[in-house]
Amino acid sequence: MKVFRTYLLIFVFATILPYHKCIPLMANIPHHIHYMTDLDGLPNYTVYKIFKDSQGMMWFGTFNGICRFDGRSFTHFHIDCPKPFNAVTDIVETEKGEILFGTRKGLYLVNQPLQTCEHICPQINYVNGFGKVGHTLLIGARNGLWQYENPEKAETIKIGNNIISKGNSINDITDDGKGGAWLCSNERLIHLNLRQKTLKTFEADPKLFTGYLRNICRVGERLFIGTNNNGLFAFDPATASFRPYINMDCPVIYDLYSDGKSQLYVSTDGNGAYIIDTHTNQIVRTFRTDTPDYPLPANAVYTFWHDAELGINWFGFAQDGACYNYYRQPVFQIYRYKNFDTGKLTVRSFCIHDGDKAIGTREGLWFISESRDIVHYFTPEQLGGRIVTNIQYFGGHFVIATYEKGLCTLNPKTLELHHLDQDEKLRSGNFSRIEPLQNRLLFACSNMGIFVLDTDFNIVKHFHSRNSELPDGYICDIQFDLTGKGWIGCIDKLAIYDPLTQTIQARDFPKNYFNNEANLTFNLCRNGDILAMSETSVFRTKSDLSEYTTLDLYDRIQVGNIFFVTENRQGKYWIGTDRGLFLFEKDLKHYRQFNETDNLPSLKFNRNEFQETPDGTFWFGCTEGLIYIPRKDQTLLTRPTRGKVILNEATVDGLPLSPSDFHLQSTQYKIRLGWNFRSQTLAIVPLLLNYGHPQGRYYEYSIDGSDFRSYAEGENILFNRLSLGNHDLKIRLAGHEETATTWQISVRPSILFYLETLLFILLLLATWQFHVLKTKRMRIKQAFSRKHQMDMAIAASRAIRMQKERDEQKKKEYEEARAQALYQKSKMNHNEHKTIYKKIKECMEQERPYTNPNLRLTELASMADTTPAKLSQMLNQHLKQTFFDFINLYRVEEFKRRVTDEKNSQYTVSAIAEACGFKRSTFFATFKKFEHCTPTEWLQKKEAERPSKNKAKASKDKQTGMD
Repeated sequence: MKVFRTYLLIFVFATILPYHKCIPLMANIPHHIHYMTDLDGLPNYTVYKIFKDSQGMMWFGTFNGICRFDGRSFTHFHIDCPKPFNAVTDIVETEKGEILFGTRKGLYLVNQPLQTCEHICPQINYVNGFGKVGHTLLIGARNGLWQYENPEKAETIKIGNNIISKGNSINDITDDGKGGAWLCSNERLIHLNLRQKTLKTFEADPKLFTGYLRNICRVGERLFIGTNNNGLFAFDPATASFRPYINMDCPVIYDLYSDGKSQLYVSTDGNGAYIIDTHTNQIVRTFRTDTPDYPLPANAVYTFWHDAELGINWFGFAQDGACYNYYRQPVFQIYRYKNFDTGKLTVRSFCIHDGDKAIGTREGLWFISESRDIVHYFTPEQLGGRIVTNIQYFGGHFVIATYEKGLCTLNPKTLELHHLDQDEKLRSGNFSRIEPLQNRLLFACSNMGIFVLDTDFNIVKHFHSRNSELPDGYICDIQFDLTGKGWIGCIDKLAIYDPLTQTIQARDFPKNYFNNEANLTFNLCRNGDILAMSETSVFRTKSDLSEYTTLDLYDRIQVGNIFFVTENRQGKYWIGTDRGLFLFEKDLKHYRQFNETDNLPSLKFNRNEFQETPDGTFWFGCTEGLIYIPRKDQTLLTRPTRGKVILNEATVDGLPLSPSDFHLQSTQYKIRLGWNFRSQTLAIVPLLLNYGHPQGRYYEYSIDGSDFRSYAEGENILFNRLSLGNHDLKIRLAGHEETATTWQISVRPSILFYLETLLFILLLLATWQFHVLKTKRMRIKQAFSRKHQMDMAIAASRAIRMQKERDEQKKKEYEEARAQALYQKSKMNHNEHKTIYKKIKECMEQERPYTNPNLRLTELASMADTTPAKLSQMLNQHLKQTFFDFINLYRVEEFKRRVTDEKNSQYTVSAIAEACGFKRSTFFATFKKFEHCTPTEWLQKKEAERPSKNKAKASKDKQTGMD
């Protein structure tokens, strides 16, 4: 049974693996190479031909038809021909911009508006290849040589007497540079004089060739011949001689291509691809599966096409699809020294001093001194911690902060590493940032506050939450301005170090300042201003806190994190984010974004890891290396880039554009939208057609000349409120006007609009007629009902008023009787009433208990040394008031006094009323009860009595606050 299972597994793997088409597993797949198979959109994993048309689009001829590629997605073109007859042998573009391709069945024309392929010139079968001689297109086929005129016409040029003979088959064609052509058949070369239609044959020596001649390519005056069994040969037309050329350890030469100068591009079926300099007769570049910087997925290369304009090499494979290297226009350089390469490091921090470099990573520290030819690595065990969060040069040493195990110093002369362990907190603290102050003191931020060290690295001060206004928790950053004041970013607020008092405070900031922003980091501008970054905002402030502005950067470039913002010598802003590096102009209106096309190895940067050295070089630390741009190369920052913006996708109301409409926008740059009381919703995805790495790109668009708006790569740009007429839509790569493309969006009423408009008018007429008839009938009914309703309303109002008067009379009689019954046994006389009233009045005027909104009768009686019953009897019989009316009257008078006092002008009416003891819910009703007007009316009356404009304005402010 075990033996059976073993054989079963062997059978399954042997059956499945040969047909499992995927990119071979490679230890380190370079991110500058794009590998594509049928799983990515190719019609088939076998690619015979790659071709670039005049519009910059790439075409792939596969074992299952043809497709077009724009750098992001494939467009397939239906061909009514089954495999293997739809296998593409060659691709060409005519003078009219038509795409033709050959198959085993014959010649096909790509109908791009319909996304189909049409079989043309049926007299031509099994096309092997194309050749262009000036404006003439030649077709090599199994049944001879043809001169193409148009889809309906092609003339044959007879090679042999028998059109179906083996010698009449033309395998490949190349021009001779003189208005003629060289043809390649199985066994011979043929020269065609195109004007005279004459042929001259050159027989190959049977001793040299055991197979057949597969393809030819001219470089200069020589011809290079690829065979199917004998490798590469060279032919000299002057001597009519064949000779073996460079041996590439593979007998099968599958394809040849030339740049028209000196380079020959060779594809082999089994040993990779090669670039040969035909002037020196040397191989200058090899591409194989083991090529370190360009590993191919397989060595069976069927086609090799070199784009000289963009510097891109395209490869098609027997069973592994295709691949190409992304277009690059290097601006930045990755720091390397001899065999040391930072491109393999996650640079967490760095510091450069006098040319010496200390580079902190997540796994230790590197020290490089080019002047002394030193490259030294310090392990996490030597440092005491893995993650190096910050490095500064201070006191003749590189001071190194680690996340886990405190601080240490590195002597760059002796490479001696010394741990600052004089304090337990220095040994075990989590340190985030260290910053020197005028080369006298070193401030070290940690999770235990801020340590201040002198030049001998002794602790002279330790700021924490108990001796300063620092909060508990992690201190993120500190930056000193030109006055020596320290800006400290805490976990939940901003704090300031005062160098005069040597204290830290976190209060007394101007109103609406950004002092409550969390996790702030800082940079110093050249004029002394401070740039402050939080997780959601960026601010620029004067060092004296007198003025600050918010820089609209997060919304502008739509990034998740901004790690640093710094100002260069020209006043421009460098901005490091999680989506690349940005360079903004002074006015923040225009910017350029840099990504992998500019040789950035990573789009993610670290907080505040940048430095400008005295020679003007800018250095940046990112997650895949230390990068820099020398001052002499900074002119590259503004150089133009290649390619034009196209539309990769376009939908209208969620549906893709038809093939014909999509072709219209790509060739004539026109987009048509219908309008039905509103425009249809247009959604587009732009793409820069230069085959660079699309990740991290930013685009800008403008509609009808409006300000440009930014969008990130792959995001939809939506338009859903366009008015009738024509609109100009301009899209460009951010900051690159040379890449701009303008589309005309035409918004016209749709047929549905006209139908719905007609239906609406008819419905409106019918509704109007119905309304007229109904109105006439209703008028009579309304006249009678109106009189009846008025009579009923008058009677009801009279009845309600009489009933209300009776109820009030009964209530009054009841309350009087109840009061007489309550106090009839009381022996209080008039003098006692006056005594209690005097005490109550003194208490109310001196102690003002009425400001207590919860004042009770018992409390007031206690304050007047009387009983609640006597107090109640005095109020009811002597003052004819209830307890609440008595208290509220004082509150009203207190309110009137306070509201007219200019000292209270900054308070609202509601706030003043509450301070007088009123509750918000009863204030307005109580005030109106005593004053017979609302607070607003009372204030207006007082306003009219005041001639002063300042008092009038203050009263108006109170009314506004109340309302």
